[in-house]
Amino acid sequence: MDEKVNKKFIKYIRLIYEFPFIIILYVLNLIITILFTHRISLKIKYMEYIERKFDHLMNNTLLLKIISLILAVIIYICVL
Repeated sequence: MDEKVNKKFIKYIRLIYEFPFIIILYVLNLIITILFTHRISLKIKYMEYIERKFDHLMNNTLLLKIISLILAVIIYICVL
């Protein structure tokens, strides 16, 4: 029971802190597309680099737990 609730909590926390990264990646993609339309290979390499870093961040469970804990504390303080 406790593990089930914990997984659900981590899923929602993950969604909360993934959202800014997704927006940042989207904005970076737009900027790169506008500035480097003639350099498509550079854009692809840069986006692949960002995606690799993003995947590494998502696979790092210790970082996920730390960020989840920090966000949980912030949300708890805001609710109080």
